[in-house]
Amino acid sequence: MTAVPKPEAPKDAARRLAAGALREGYRPEALHEYRDAEGVPLFWRIRLKRADGTKWIRPMCDNGGGFRIGEPPAPADGKLLYRLDAIAAADPAATVIVVEGEWTADALAKLGMLATTSGSADSDAAADWSPLADRRVIVWPDHDAPGARSAKAVADRLRALGCTVAVIDAAALNLPDKGDAVDWLALHPHATADDVVALPSVPAMDHDARALAPPDPAWPAATPQPLPPPLPDVPASVPTCCPRPCAAGARMPPKACKCRWISPPYPP
Repeated sequence: MTAVPKPEAPKDAARRLAAGALREGYRPEALHEYRDAEGVPLFWRIRLKRADGTKWIRPMCDNGGGFRIGEPPAPADGKLLYRLDAIAAADPAATVIVVEGEWTADALAKLGMLATTSGSADSDAAADWSPLADRRVIVWPDHDAPGARSAKAVADRLRALGCTVAVIDAAALNLPDKGDAVDWLALHPHATADDVVALPSVPAMDHDARALAPPDPAWPAATPQPLPPPLPDVPASVPTCCPRPCAAGARMPPKACKCRWISPPYPP
């Protein structure tokens, strides 16, 4: 009797498909599994890394005839978010943190956080963000210009879905260029989820304004108002005598007046 071949496991398929990269010195780092809201695996992302830091990342899916490099056709609403089943099962009041890349999301998930990603800094436009509608979301960008632009785009999409959004101020974390949450956690190995939530942030609408937008304009100048018309000229008038009677009962010329009603100097 012919034995039925055993289905290839995802890890074995990943090694087979990444064989060329493994021969070039890359080493397996992770196999990220994308699942739908019910927890059914739909595709994977193979992640390899070399000693010099170079990464090899490829999607992998099973098209029914075996595993291959590539993603399955995206749903009409957009590509799945990573760890979608965890988001669907969580309390709607729980805060979700959005990062760049599955490796970073997994690092924060180990702290007990509800973490997700659309994949990379340039994948947000193709993703379906609707599962995060009306939630409180923190966006943690990588510390570089693409990360800032991506965070702004993601924040705008989430705000349009009714989310309350905060964007972590990556520039305030003393990270190297391109530094991310994994780098921050390496510097703070005892950090907790509460520590992450307490990181400095800026409102989503104002994020990266310091680097990408001109400074706020100054207060506009007040509209000039016309001056009131000048008062008519009034000819000077100097009294010719004291305005009140002196002791003698007579009105005296100014220079002769002793009552000091008119103060010197007197006009000539």
